[in-house]
Formats: sequence, C-alpha cells, structure tokens
Amino acid sequence: MKIITIITLLVLLFWGNICLAEMSTDNFKITSDVIGGFGTKESSTSFELGDTGGEFGTGDSESNGYKLGAGFWSVVGDDNILIFNLTDNVADLGTLSNAAVRYDTAGFNAATTAQGGYVIQFAGTTLSFESNQIDPLSTPAGSSPGSEQFGFNLRANSTPSVGADPSGGYGEASSGYDTANSFKFSSGDTIAQVDRPSGQTNYVASKKT
Repeated sequence: MKIITIITLLVLLFWGNICLAEMSTDNFKITSDVIGGFGTKESSTSFELGDTGGEFGTGDSESNGYKLGAGFWSVVGDDNILIFNLTDNVADLGTLSNAAVRYDTAGFNAATTAQGGYVIQFAGTTLSFESNQIDPLSTPAGSSPGSEQFGFNLRANSTPSVGADPSGGYGEASSGYDTANSFKFSSGDTIAQVDRPSGQTNYVASKKT
C-alpha cells in the first residue's frame, strides 16, 4: 500500500510539471497555461518579473536552420509584445564653444516577446538656430574641438567621459553607433536592435558637439 501511494505521488508530480494547453470558448481564450511547482509575478517601481518553477527543458537555443524558445514564457512570446520607453528625453549641451566638446546624455529602453526581435530607428535634424546649422556626422568620427560636428552613440566613452554600454536583455547598439569614442548622426539609421525575444535593454545615447 505504501509503494502504490509513492508511485501515484510521483506520477502526479511529474504530470503537474509538464501540463500546458490552449483553452477557449466563444467568450475567452487562454493561449498559454502551465502547472508547475510555483509561479508568480513580482514587481517594483523599477522592474516586473514573471517567473515559474518546475518546468523541464526551458530556455532558448538556435542553429543556422532553426530557433527554439522552450518554456511557458517563450510560448507567451508568440503574442509579439513590444515595450519602448524614453527614460531621459532631454540632453542639455549648455553654451556651445569651439574650444571644448560639449556633451550630455538621453536614455531609452526596449523589450519584446517577438521571436524576430526588434529594430530601433531614429529620425531628426541636426542642431540649428535660425539659419545656422551644425554639421552632422554622417560617418562615424571622434571628438575634434574646434571642428563643427554633432553626433551620438550608444556606448560608454572615454573621450569625452560620458555614456554607458547597453545593459540587460540581448539588445545591442547598431553599426555606426556601437563604437566607443566614435559618434554619428544620420536620420533614418537603425541605432539598436535584437534578433530574438529579449528582456529590457537599457540604452544611453551620448550626444556631443
């Protein structure tokens, strides 16, 4: 009798950890559910985390021919949710001078459940006042006091000492904006991207003139 009880318990535990199904009626649809050891959503003013426990074989894997997202949250990713936030939308360059580089930062973050990831592009014009315009850096270049130039990147720089590398998630700065101490400004460019589902990536745009 004790042996039968133990076997039954093991079967229930094993089955409970792998159940996943889609349920629907005319009025609602549950696309993804799981019975695991535990699961909850946790949040604070800075983050939100959805977690589960007791699942088998979770995680991302890929080769040249396929991409696999295993587990409850990867299945939820089929909803293709994109999150984008401006965390600092003001860059104050102060009073411009031809004797020194002026710089400041702005920030944004992005996350997605889409299997194909995301791309972030920007559009805009260079600094101007009335009929005067500062030349944008159409190709990446370093700081050059005394030269008329305006650009930005998404890296931590030492010349000048400003900015930060992308952090969190799988997001990366795109070509032209991914080299420290090298800046660019070309409207329509892709400045950041990721090719898979990704948690929040924080980006700091270092602007200099």
